[in-house]
Amino acid sequence: MKSNHLLTLIVLTVLAVSHLGCGRGRESSSADFERNPVVPGGAPQPAGTGLQFVSLSYEKAIEKARSEGKFVMVDFYADWCGWCKKMEKEVFSDPRMGAATAGFIPIRLNTEEEGQAPAERLGVDGLPTIVFVDGSGKVVERLVGYTGTERMLQVLETLSKKRS
Repeated sequence: MKSNHLLTLIVLTVLAVSHLGCGRGRESSSADFERNPVVPGGAPQPAGTGLQFVSLSYEKAIEKARSEGKFVMVDFYADWCGWCKKMEKEVFSDPRMGAATAGFIPIRLNTEEEGQAPAERLGVDGLPTIVFVDGSGKVVERLVGYTGTERMLQVLETLSKKRS
């Protein structure tokens, strides 16, 4: 009888742990990303809006960063990543994020699609990961795991000063 209780406890523990963080198996819907759509070509963001990602490939974003003297902010995610969705909902939607990322080229790359090669090149081994790179592709900052709004704003402010 004790072994049945122990087995049940182990199974429940495994199930609980598997639901923490990013777990495979949960499908994503387009509603998950409707709040902060991707902006073609990087249109200016109105004040008070959340982060608007630019629809560019990694290579095109690097070229744009080089020509404009900006950093690229690369959000590596996967559809099944719960923490990625939490950042999308809680951090990227914050009204302060639009203004804070105005001097950056923010792009989103799915590590199971178009972002697979850049993720490997930049050593991404967990999600979510946000990598800031300069116009030569050199990493200037890396945030691994869930990053709250205040910390994200602090990093963006520090990096903005580095460019000045």
